[in-house]
Amino acid sequence: MSMEVYRKLNKIGGKATPEERGVKPGRREKRSVMSSHDKAVVKQIKAIAFEEEKTQQALMQEALNLLFAKYGKDQIA
Repeated sequence: MSMEVYRKLNKIGGKATPEERGVKPGRREKRSVMSSHDKAVVKQIKAIAFEEEKTQQALMQEALNLLFAKYGKDQIA
């Protein structure tokens, strides 16, 4: 679906399905958690991902699970 069609749907109150928006099947039931960081932080995350042969996504899941453990929550990331 083109962005123009998506914008029109939003204006009239309709919602495009994840398939119509081009969302990958593995991410259709997931939500983003966003944060902004200095360039040095992003560069360091990319470097660690390269060195450890992991994705940035995998590193962030690991980081979230460490955070959850610290606060006594289930490690569900």
